[in-house]
Amino acid sequence: MPKNGYVWFELSDDRYDVAISGQTFEHNPFFWVTFCEMARILKPGGVLFVIAPGGGRVHRFPYDCWRFYPDSWGALCTLSGMHLVETYFEKDSTAAQGVRRQVARQRGDRDQAEDLGCRTIVLQ
Repeated sequence: MPKNGYVWFELSDDRYDVAISGQTFEHNPFFWVTFCEMARILKPGGVLFVIAPGGGRVHRFPYDCWRFYPDSWGALCTLSGMHLVETYFEKDSTAAQGVRRQVARQRGDRDQAEDLGCRTIVLQ
């Protein structure tokens, strides 16, 4: 685990095939720095998966700084030198339906349970 949460001096360039961030960028006051660090540690042809909200209520842990729209990812790719492969955006109502389905799944109600929706971007 890097000592600095934003700049990872301990991790060398071109080290990993895949990097994943799930539901953390909205809590990161310097998400663009972290995004560039993730790009830096990926091997050429590596893939970065980021799941981040594009809306919703404030949920501090300990911060809640940002929301992300589809154009956010293209801007971050330009900054970091990565290539945007795929991005999609779900409305809050679609994500809320996914949450209801997840709760139904946990309760064992298979008729109501389907995959939980999320906002996802895939980069390489």
